[in-house]
Amino acid sequence: MRYTKLLKVIFITLNALFSTLPCFAQSFDDLNEQADKEYAANNYQKAIELATSGINLKVNPRSYFIRADSRFSLKDYEAAQEDYTKAISDYSSYYSTDKYKGRLYYWRARCKQNLGKYTEAITDFNTSLSYNFEDAGFAYWNRGNSYYSLLKYKESDEDYAKAIDRITDTKDLAKLYKYRGDCNGKLEDYTAADKLYTRAIGYNTDYYQAYWSRGYNRVTNGKEDDGLSDYLKAVSVIDATDAKDKNEDLAAIYRNIALIHYDREKNEAALAAINKSLLANPNYVKGFQTRADIYLQMKNYAKSKSDYTNAISLVNDDKIISNLYFDRSYKIAWKALDYKGALDDLNKSIALDNKDPMKYWHRAITYGYKKDYPKAMADCNKAIELYGEKPLAGLYILRASFKERLGDIKGAVSDYQLALKADNNNASVYYELGRLFKTKMKNNDLAETNLLKAMDISKPEGTSATHIYAKMIRGESAEAIAMILQKVEKYKDDDYQYPWQLHNAACIYALSGNKLKALEFLDKSLAAGFDDYDHLVNDKDLVSLTTLPQYNTILAKHKVPKPVW
Repeated sequence: MRYTKLLKVIFITLNALFSTLPCFAQSFDDLNEQADKEYAANNYQKAIELATSGINLKVNPRSYFIRADSRFSLKDYEAAQEDYTKAISDYSSYYSTDKYKGRLYYWRARCKQNLGKYTEAITDFNTSLSYNFEDAGFAYWNRGNSYYSLLKYKESDEDYAKAIDRITDTKDLAKLYKYRGDCNGKLEDYTAADKLYTRAIGYNTDYYQAYWSRGYNRVTNGKEDDGLSDYLKAVSVIDATDAKDKNEDLAAIYRNIALIHYDREKNEAALAAINKSLLANPNYVKGFQTRADIYLQMKNYAKSKSDYTNAISLVNDDKIISNLYFDRSYKIAWKALDYKGALDDLNKSIALDNKDPMKYWHRAITYGYKKDYPKAMADCNKAIELYGEKPLAGLYILRASFKERLGDIKGAVSDYQLALKADNNNASVYYELGRLFKTKMKNNDLAETNLLKAMDISKPEGTSATHIYAKMIRGESAEAIAMILQKVEKYKDDDYQYPWQLHNAACIYALSGNKLKALEFLDKSLAAGFDDYDHLVNDKDLVSLTTLPQYNTILAKHKVPKPVW
């Protein structure tokens, strides 16, 4: 009995041992075959495991090939790229012909493309094509995508055209014609772009991206009505299908529609469209920014500010948050004369991003409005430092104005001269220098030289009134008044220029000492739609009016907000 039991135990043990031998006896080729089948069945992780076992038995390019394909399918592009490289480097140890080289280079290029290595990807696509890659159409397509990402639109368009010659699927052709349209749009050939988008739609009438892009192209080319029709068509196609990213795309298209209405100052229509955008995607940051702009155009500052708050709450990136605070500071707070809010926003913006000179520049302006000139000067200096070798002339002009208010006239002159080094054709700088020499330094010769230069650069027929201001400072008040009235008449049908020229007339009359006429034209400018309240309440040329009761009456009449500090 003991002997029989012993034999039985030995038999069971041997049977268990031998039953495992086929696995150990498998060749790397057997494992590759199994891995290939798992890959074909979309079992990518299993394919990776089997290919790795094959590599462990014998380093071979086919195992790397299969594992690379599997990793690519799992979007592990770094690892896939490494495996394609190993397969390429050891290619001849397994394959006897170049049959698969084109494919290896193509898929390695696709890895690099997905990793943003577009130049390297293009090199691999080139090599793939040199080995007669069997799907050349897709090689040209993806090489075109890479060129597009590098902003090389001409080369991209040429590759899409080559892909079109080699691809027959109508939906693929629709995409390629749409992409060609994008290239031509970037190249500002809007007519060619329109035709290409139309061909894309001809291949696939349900391709809403083509309507969307054609609409954008038409709006860019000044055909807003046609663009609006295309946007609405894109919306109807999306609504009729179960498109991927449906809500995100709807949100973006409705925002485009809102922007058309906004530009036409059709605020209610713009508001209706942007509300649909935010209904489709309640977390759409650009949607809240656009609605804020619409409310701002409607002078609803509270709702505009609230939408910026909504946008800020949806963002995690400090730089983007900083920019949103910055935008709110000057687009809304300045406009509403909420200087306390502007400073709060600018302080938050700079705390999150202290390397942007423009933010210090704007805070300097705000401190200047507050008459806190030392802080304003400090921010000007910081902005100049951050700009480095080539600060903008406007910064020196601003700093000069602060020095003038602090009584440092020579320092102001010096800064205006620095501004001219940055921009020696700036009529406003010559005007300010001439004004200082005339009114503060009593140097009529230098005043005349600079004022004449300002007048020469700023021709009277242009929209700028600098020529007229210079005449006024030179003492030619009657001629200056006649010229500004001519300019008012000239632009009476221009919705933007007319209010501004009326405002300039108020300034010219104030400088001439005729306060009653200045108040009259101030009233007219506001009635005509002048709404740059920030400029109005800080305009040095109107200082003589600010102590008059009529001044405040006119501002109250036109609902100009009161500055808040």
